[in-house]
Amino acid sequence: MRRSRHALAVLLAVGLAAAATGLSAAEPAGRWRLGKPHRLRVTHTTRVRIAEGTAKLQVWHAEPLTREWPGLKAAFAAQQPSFTPSGAKETPTRSEGGLAWKWELADPVIGETDYVSTFELLSADRELKTSGLVIRWADLPRDIDEAMKGLAPLPTPNARVRDAAAQIQRKAKDVIDGLTDFARWVNQNVAYTPGVSYASDDLDAICRGGGGHCGHRATVYLALCRAAGIPARRVVGYALLNHAPSAGGVDDTNRHVWVQVKLPTLGWVEVEPAPRGSPFALSYAFVMCPFDLQSRFVAAVSKTGVQTAPIVVDTLRVEEVR
Repeated sequence: MRRSRHALAVLLAVGLAAAATGLSAAEPAGRWRLGKPHRLRVTHTTRVRIAEGTAKLQVWHAEPLTREWPGLKAAFAAQQPSFTPSGAKETPTRSEGGLAWKWELADPVIGETDYVSTFELLSADRELKTSGLVIRWADLPRDIDEAMKGLAPLPTPNARVRDAAAQIQRKAKDVIDGLTDFARWVNQNVAYTPGVSYASDDLDAICRGGGGHCGHRATVYLALCRAAGIPARRVVGYALLNHAPSAGGVDDTNRHVWVQVKLPTLGWVEVEPAPRGSPFALSYAFVMCPFDLQSRFVAAVSKTGVQTAPIVVDTLRVEEVR
């Protein structure tokens, strides 16, 4: 769970937007198992406390990525959005295919205001069918740095992670087994501990502390992938489980971080870094957002031109539409 930074960019072509879904048009339709689709109504509320002297305010809400699946007629996409107050506009983000809804106000009302986006979303459980799937270690790219060009760099593995990855590679029969064993290693060595003080990208501190939240565990998993030569990237979004806000109410605890790995013939495949079951089985509650805007972004500027940091309380609630 991390606070995202944001910048404007030109909206990319439809082809790039499709690439951001994590699926390739060449993927075999029978390789994924999809559960019953769930239609969800999502309410995202950002309460902003504006101080005297504020001249400009921007509030951004992430729009979940549109995702198309082989064999499923309807895409997973935000539908029927509505906004309170009115006036939010759909705006591209910097990442491929990323979109957000943005309020932009001059001389905003002093005091507390709730900025609310409400939308419906189709989602489903999904799982890569690994039975009979064999991807050899030799099938992976020979040059991981070349394969990762244009993507966020992976964490540099430390000695402990390199040793763990090497041991797993020696024992695992193929890449699928290796990725499963990576998740088992993360489960065994990084206990779910949401209150740790070290940053989610501090690999050495995570290994020393032996705990962390989903962002910490994803960092370790990505480092294992880097050590094994597997292209991978961090995924940000939500686990739509109606969790209560964290202490202080600043960050919505429905936020979640997981991983995609790029596999030969399959393209980008979702992986839960520390699952209870298969790392290739993802819940319908896991909803991807733009890679550069996990949740919301709030920026304010005073009448003297100084950027300020308003007090923000962010919550997200979901109900199933029958």
